[in-house]
Amino acid sequence: MKQIDEIVDSFYNFNGSDLKKLRKKLYLSQQKMAELLGYESRSYICHFEKTEKRLPKHLALLCNLIKNNFSNDV
Repeated sequence: MKQIDEIVDSFYNFNGSDLKKLRKKLYLSQQKMAELLGYESRSYICHFEKTEKRLPKHLALLCNLIKNNFSNDV
């Protein structure tokens, strides 16, 4: 059970610098990344990229899904 908890926790461990690395790896602007994550404004992405805090769980999970889905393509 501990191993499952570690895997789940790792999916929620995504911070602003991870977001910026992912965005750059995908060659996306802040605006396009915002749209991909369901936001209308790039200001959300800019805000998250400026901080080292962990992203909210729903965004961290989505970013990890994107990262894992596109890791072979990029």
